[in-house]
Amino acid sequence: VILKNGTVDFMGEINSCIDRYIRVDPLSDSEQILDKLSFLKPYLHINMIKINGSSKTNSVIQSHQKCLNIRIEGETEQVIKTDVMLVFKNKDDIALMTYAVGHYKGEIKTLPKGEFVIEENISLPKILTRGRLYVDMFMHHPMIEFQMIAPKCCILECDGYQEDYGFALNQHDSGLIGLEHE
Repeated sequence: VILKNGTVDFMGEINSCIDRYIRVDPLSDSEQILDKLSFLKPYLHINMIKINGSSKTNSVIQSHQKCLNIRIEGETEQVIKTDVMLVFKNKDDIALMTYAVGHYKGEIKTLPKGEFVIEENISLPKILTRGRLYVDMFMHHPMIEFQMIAPKCCILECDGYQEDYGFALNQHDSGLIGLEHE
């Protein structure tokens, strides 16, 4: 068991607890998602990006968490058509899942000139396994242009799904998502 501020922060096997304790490094916890921007159109200014309620590059997806919130605040000097896309990868840079509503549903936002806020709530699978997800984030007009690129902008540590006396399976051995019976 790992305690944080007098409450249980994590429960698991000894090695899982040690991994969790080591990854909570106060120095790495200070890096911001904005620091990870590698490309930004000249007419676009990003003031704040939050993933899972945090502007820092590390966050935790807790067991039973139903959605992942994305918030981007900024300003554009021109009207743009855009969509937010996130690609969730494993440590080997292999894509495991993607959030790209503009690609598969054609839902594109039109941002007027001036300040904007984009907020998305991404439904998470009910049973996510324990492990790390590395997030690439993009703002783009699908099949036309990229407006913002932030590779490996966030590491999401998944606690894994566990219920009652069950035990969270790990991503490396069991894949990303657990299946259920009807």
